[in-house]
Amino acid sequence: MREKRIGHRAVVKVGYGSPVELRGLYMTGAELVYISNLKQLDNVKPKEQAVIVQGTLGLKKKYDILEKAAEKSISVVGINAKKFISDFEAFVKAKQDKKAARKTPAEVKPQAKETKAAEKKPEAKKTEDKEKSHEKAQVKQPQTKEIPPKTEAKKI
Repeated sequence: MREKRIGHRAVVKVGYGSPVELRGLYMTGAELVYISNLKQLDNVKPKEQAVIVQGTLGLKKKYDILEKAAEKSISVVGINAKKFISDFEAFVKAKQDKKAARKTPAEVKPQAKETKAAEKKPEAKKTEDKEKSHEKAQVKQPQTKEIPPKTEAKKI
């Protein structure tokens, strides 16, 4: 860098800086403002300032800020606001559909009683079949030889 060799960073020189009037501004010439809540969005001037939404915000708060910014026609930097809003609305709708698909406990109980009553009849047959199979298994078991008890070793 100091020796100005190829492959190293350029040394800062006069002429590399941007004009004083444009320093700190966005490419469009708008001043950047960081937003973390809806109150801060009320103070933004749409024609002179562009908004950057804080990255530490949750989805709901970010959605609220982007929706209000779209209503006021405030330009948002760093995120595609229209795409984010449509994706978030689709996500919420899918979540509500999934929740509605779940059955409540009151709906489950009557159905469970009906199914239990229908299942009792086949279960009685199953238990009878199991008892018969146990009886057959007892008959077929081979007899084992008796092993004589061990005798204690004599101490010398």
